[in-house]
Amino acid sequence: MPGKEVKVGDLFDPQRQGLFCPYDGQKLADSKWVWCSRQLRMCPNGHMWDVSHNAGWKKSVEFDPIEMVKCRCTTPTPKLLMRAPPDKSAPPLCPDCYEVVKKAWKPDREKSYAHLIISPLRLEDGLYYKFETRVEIHPYPNPHGCGGWWGGGGAKNEGEVVNVVQDFKRATQFWQDLGVKAEVIYKPERTPTEHVNEEIVERAQHTGKAEPQLKLLV
Repeated sequence: MPGKEVKVGDLFDPQRQGLFCPYDGQKLADSKWVWCSRQLRMCPNGHMWDVSHNAGWKKSVEFDPIEMVKCRCTTPTPKLLMRAPPDKSAPPLCPDCYEVVKKAWKPDREKSYAHLIISPLRLEDGLYYKFETRVEIHPYPNPHGCGGWWGGGGAKNEGEVVNVVQDFKRATQFWQDLGVKAEVIYKPERTPTEHVNEEIVERAQHTGKAEPQLKLLV
């Protein structure tokens, strides 16, 4: 099939009620493939097309040819819908085969984790709750395209803390179902200075580079 873009305005015939292949004039039918929310169309001879209707003062129909390739399951598939597997040395997969790989994949339960760390800080006007989300999924790359995420924020009272915990559980439920352990870790109450110094120690343990700590104010 030629690779050049084909733009034709007269291959839509209202009287014949249909769209017709620019290559052989055969009537196009809906395929099972969807691209950019549009149903790809195919003729009986196997020519696949992305058909878009252009509105405006000059109405037209645009036909873009779609290259077809064969997956390992031998199913002819639009090349633009093929997915690269996590193993980059393996050939691309059609959407159906990729879903099979996704369903069979399991994370490393020893290396993967999901932590919500809540740190109450003593301020002049009461407690403020700082929280951090740390999620790591191993191995990566994986069929789900997720290696984890980090985030953070704050809560002004215990009611807001409850909402944060619920949001965390909802956000990690998918990974929990795959066997990743999710934990909510509550730190003891501290002053902001004590909290920052603990973070400095944790970074030093992670990077191997020591940083000066803040002095406690008396």
